[in-house]
Amino acid sequence: MHHHLTCLLGLLMLATHLRAQVTEHSFMHFGKRDGLVANDATAVTQDDKGFVWIGGMNGLQRYDGARFVTFQNQAGKDQPIPVNHILQLLMDKRNRLWISFAGEKLGIFDTRKYQIREVTVDAHKATLMAGKKLIEDLDGNI
Repeated sequence: MHHHLTCLLGLLMLATHLRAQVTEHSFMHFGKRDGLVANDATAVTQDDKGFVWIGGMNGLQRYDGARFVTFQNQAGKDQPIPVNHILQLLMDKRNRLWISFAGEKLGIFDTRKYQIREVTVDAHKATLMAGKKLIEDLDGNI
């Protein structure tokens, strides 16, 4: 009886191990010919609807799984973003897209209306000299 129990346990462990190995991952490579505005990205995040947001030297893009929508600062047009050079993206717990731009600019991008609300940061001078990064604490503070 003990031998049968050991064999059964061994088969269950093997089945679990094999099932874990069946997991497949799909990777896709995108570049300018696929719709990206540049071949490099400085920041990537995903919202609760599944949209992938990509930031780089040439603006912000939203990818829906089929196509890219581009948001750039262009002369003579309404400006969805203040600067094209994006340093960091952060999707917070409230599903707000925070964007850190070059030139000390920071904003919250409304992913439904495609508008930016610039945010001012009250930081100590010593903090400004340190490396900057958007982070969210456990209470949802940025």
